[in-house]
Amino acid sequence: MPKKKQTKKEDYQIKIDGNDFGACREAEGFFWLDWAKIEPGKHSIIAEIFDPEKGKVLKKSKKIEVEVT
Repeated sequence: MPKKKQTKKEDYQIKIDGNDFGACREAEGFFWLDWAKIEPGKHSIIAEIFDPEKGKVLKKSKKIEVEVT
């Protein structure tokens, strides 16, 4: 059986509000983007991951709203 290809932290990126992609860090088995100084309101996020099994980049976008409490 072929060995499963592993992804690296560089394979996980997030773009917020059309800015450049930022690389995620790995912790607790998840990949995170530390996000600070965000203004309240509506924002757009695009997440990308490189899938080594398929040899291509997968993307998912999401609209969110940030509230400060």
